[in-house]
Amino acid sequence: MKLELLKSLGSTGMLLDYKTFIPDTIEIDVPEDGVLIVGQRTYAVSDGKVRFPEWELLQGPSKVVFSSKDGTNYSCGTINRNNRFISVSNPTDNIVVKLALCCEAQSKRIEALEDEIRIYKDQFGISII
Repeated sequence: MKLELLKSLGSTGMLLDYKTFIPDTIEIDVPEDGVLIVGQRTYAVSDGKVRFPEWELLQGPSKVVFSSKDGTNYSCGTINRNNRFISVSNPTDNIVVKLALCCEAQSKRIEALEDEIRIYKDQFGISII
């Protein structure tokens, strides 16, 4: 399972790439370090991964919240467990998620280009309009 943080949509996260059958160990990839809260259990995120045994995920809905190191809390939807099967309810629509991910990627690319232009301007005196 993978957790995506959508900073361009505010304090929202999405659970993606999950399999409906629960393995013995649940593994969630998280993009940054912090604390992941699944239901009433709290897990420290180290090296971008959280692993816990399947029996710690209780039957029924478990709300997922990620708290980053800077104190921002991201609401990431719920994991609904029914025996050995799960389904995920995300707070936003898939189309909105894809748009937000593209906007974040474009924002990073724009920042990199601005840094490159700044280097040309500072070191070589070239001004790009």
